[in-house]
Amino acid sequence: MPPSSHCIAMVSDPLGTQAGYGGAEKLFETVWQVLSAQGLTLTAHTPLVNEAVMQDAALLKALKTGPLNDFALLKRHVQFAYPLLPWLTEQQNVQHADTVLSFHHVAAKAVLPAPGARHLCYCHTPARYLYDQYWPYLQQSDWLTRQALQLLATPLRQWDTTTATRVDTFLANSRFTARRIERYWGRQATVLHPPIDCQRFSFDTTDEFWLTAGRLVPYKRFDFVIDLFNRLRLPLMIIGDGPERQKLEAMAGDTITFLGHVDTTAYETFMGRCIGFVYPALEDFGMAVAEAQASGKPVLAQNAGGSCDIVTHGSTGLLLDDMTLTAWMEGVRQIERQRWDHAAIAASAQRFDTSQFAAQLLQHLTINRNINREMSPASHPVTPQHPSASILGQGVD
Repeated sequence: MPPSSHCIAMVSDPLGTQAGYGGAEKLFETVWQVLSAQGLTLTAHTPLVNEAVMQDAALLKALKTGPLNDFALLKRHVQFAYPLLPWLTEQQNVQHADTVLSFHHVAAKAVLPAPGARHLCYCHTPARYLYDQYWPYLQQSDWLTRQALQLLATPLRQWDTTTATRVDTFLANSRFTARRIERYWGRQATVLHPPIDCQRFSFDTTDEFWLTAGRLVPYKRFDFVIDLFNRLRLPLMIIGDGPERQKLEAMAGDTITFLGHVDTTAYETFMGRCIGFVYPALEDFGMAVAEAQASGKPVLAQNAGGSCDIVTHGSTGLLLDDMTLTAWMEGVRQIERQRWDHAAIAASAQRFDTSQFAAQLLQHLTINRNINREMSPASHPVTPQHPSASILGQGVD
C-alpha cells in the first residue's frame, strides 16, 4: 500500500450529468471512500458534475471542476460540452499527484500527469460510438449529431488512440472491455470488476414481480424489455430514469410500472423481492446484474458483454444467444419454472464485494508505485493532439 504522504489524483469524465446517478458515479464514490479509509492524500477532478445526484458529501466538497461547471444548462444538456472535453480534460491540473487514477469512458485518460507520476486508467469502456457501436449510434442520432460524428470520427479515433499512450496501466471492468482495449488501443488490461456492497443485499421469498434497472438510454434496450412483458402480461418494475422515459412509458402496458430513481433502501428491497432480473443490454459490466445476483435472484441476460463475467448459465441465471422476443419469453418462463439455489446465487456474487475490489485496487496502486516509470509505454514523449471537437458520447450504467 502506498504511504500516507503519497498523493493520488482521481480524474473522472462528467459525473451525474447525462442520466443521473449510475454505475460510473457509484464507482467513483466507492473508490474515494476506499482510498480515504487508507489515510491517503487525495484530490478529485471532473470537468462537470451534477451536484444534486451525487451521494458522497465529502467527495462533492473536494471535487475540483472545470471552468464550465457553473453553467447549469450544461448539466442538463451535457452533449453541448462534449466538443470541449479534450481541452477541459487537459486543463485539469494534476501536477501535484504522484499517481493519477483516471476513470474513462469519454476523455479522462487524456489527462496529463506530471513527469515521473504513474497513470492508472480504470476504463469503463472505449467510446462505443467511435468503434463497434458506430453505425447504431449514427442511426439513433439526430441530424446534427450524425453529421458531426461522420465528419469527426476519423480524427477522433486517432486522438483516442494517441491519448491511450498517456496511460501506464489499464484496468478494465470486464473481460469484454479488456478485449476492446486491446483491439482498439493495442494495450493489455487487467480485469478489475466494479465493487458491489454485497452485505446490503439479501434474498426475500416474496417473489412479487420481475425487475430491471438502469439509465433509460437507447443502448440499454428497455424498449425490448417492455415489448417482452407487454406480451407476457407479467408484472415488471423498472428502476431508473433518463431521456427515453417518456417514450418508454408510452409503450408500456398496464403490468409495467416505472419507479424512477429510488433511494438505496428501496432499491435493495426491490432487488430482494423480485422473481428475477431481466437485462438484455450489451453491457460493459452491468453492476445491477451483479447486485441482483448478490440478492440471490436469477438473471436473464444476453450471452455477451459483461453479463458473461457475472452470470453462470443454468446455475445463477440464463444467458441467451437468441435475441428474439420468442426466445426471451421462453427464458422468462424457464426461470419461473426452475428451482434456484438462491444462497448459491448470492454466494457467487461475493467475488464482486467491495472488500475484494479494495484489496485488488490497493495492490495495483502499490505495484505501479514501485515500477520504474522508464519501463512504461507512457514514458515515451507524446505530442498532445487537440481536435477541433470531442466525443459526442454517452455515459455508462
